[in-house]
This record gives sequence, C-alpha cells and structure tokens, in this order.
Amino acid sequence: MNREELYDRIMLEHRNLIQIHKKLYETQHLPPGATPDEIADLLTDAALLAEKTTCRLRNLLFDTAPTPRPDYFSRAAVEQGVSVSYQDGILCVRLPRLLPKKRQKSSAAFLLPSLQAALDGFCKMHPFPAFGHCVVCVEHVYDAALPHGQMRDYDNLQLKPLLDMIALYAMQDDSGSLCDLYQTSCLELEPCTRVTVLPPEAFPHWLESHKNSGKALSENHLILPSVSPTTEKIPPTPL
Repeated sequence: MNREELYDRIMLEHRNLIQIHKKLYETQHLPPGATPDEIADLLTDAALLAEKTTCRLRNLLFDTAPTPRPDYFSRAAVEQGVSVSYQDGILCVRLPRLLPKKRQKSSAAFLLPSLQAALDGFCKMHPFPAFGHCVVCVEHVYDAALPHGQMRDYDNLQLKPLLDMIALYAMQDDSGSLCDLYQTSCLELEPCTRVTVLPPEAFPHWLESHKNSGKALSENHLILPSVSPTTEKIPPTPL
C-alpha cells in the first residue's frame, strides 16, 4: 500500500470517528422530553458506525503491518471481555454484549473473530471431549436500567453464527438430532450473552438454579418478566 492510499484510508476512519462523536454529542444534548426511541436511534447509529470503523481499522492494520491475525484477535478477545471456561463437563462462553440483529452484518464481523480466537486458545490450553448429545442454553442478558421494552424477539438475533462457531470447537455435531436449544432473557446490571453447553442430564439442575436467580431479580422488576424461555431443536446446518 502506497503512502497516498494509506493517508486516504486513515482520513476516512477519521471522518467516521467525527461522525460518532457528533451522534454522541447529539444524544448528550437531547432535550429533557426526548423519547427512548429518539435516544435509541442516535445511539444505534453511533454504535453501528463504530463497529464498521473497528472492522475497517482491523483490515487497515493487517494490510499495512505484519501482525498475525490470531495474535491480534486473541488480544482483542481479552480487551472485549470474551471468556471461555469448562468445568465438571459444562462449557460456558460469555460475550460482553447482546447478539446483534440479523440485518446488522457488520456486528457479526466485529464479534466472531475474537470469539474464535478465544475458543481456539482455550481448547488448545484446556482440551476437553466434544459434546455428543447436549443442550445449548443461551441467556440474553439485558441492562436492567434501560427501558423495559428493550427485549427482542429471538428470531431477530444473529444466533446461528455464534452456535456454528461454538459447535466447531465443542460439539461432534450441531444437528437437531444431537442438540437441543434453550433460550431465555433476563435483566442484570450489565448486558451480555451467555452460552452454556451441557449434557442433557445436567439441564434440569441448570434450569432450576437459573429460575431461582430469575425469581430474585423479578422481585425488583415486576413490569418485565425476568425469564422468557423457548426450547427447540437446533436445525441441521445446510451442506
């Protein structure tokens, strides 16, 4: 890449950062009577632009410097707070954010490389047998301080890329014949997505323990149910 092209690409990201700053400034200076939708629209614009900018800055780095991608994404996973653990036959994956909506293509590009680096590094350091028949539990954790109408429909979230990535490292097969899928939504202090993969016999205990924690939470947030579960088979991945 020549100097002029590098300069142009840096200036593009600089302009995008200015636009992000403007959106945040507009949000900060909305009138007291601004509706939650007005706030959400501005913050959504800023967040999506930030994710696009992050993805392009990554590509700019890889195009200009001899930085190995696995090394970079391992560091990015740490900075983002992606975590993987395995104990007593149960795999837990935590993402420090809610899953993006299906139409937000850049969000998946921002999320998946760091998750893959975290899974790859963990499995190399702490190998464990791949799950055969299992239950995959997905917890969509929303910020309890935000408006109660924030919860999304499950079919409007980019869940499949996440499950495909986890299955690549942790499952023998992610078809519906071996995997059951359970989804629930809850309110906590910080938004995140938690995915737990466990043997079928461990699921009743997991469910009971999470119902107890949800009950305690719902005592403080009576307007919105703390748990909105669905249980279904994971459809086979098309060949």
